[in-house]
Amino acid sequence: MFPNTEGTTPTVTKMHFIEMLKEHVGLSRTEANEVVESIFDEMQQALTEGREIKLANFGTFSTRDKQAKRSKSIKS
Repeated sequence: MFPNTEGTTPTVTKMHFIEMLKEHVGLSRTEANEVVESIFDEMQQALTEGREIKLANFGTFSTRDKQAKRSKSIKS
């Protein structure tokens, strides 16, 4: 179900998760959308609060502060 793009890293969208829930769990598109939106809303809230999210056997998500980049003004 994930996009198959040889030689590149595929981009997975919310729609991919919705389609997987539809096919593998049997949820309607509306129900699957609600589940996916709920999960991403919770993740966004946790990251906004500065918390770290660990998904076992998948990865860790966190935010970090970075210094602003300095750029040169290019005059043409």
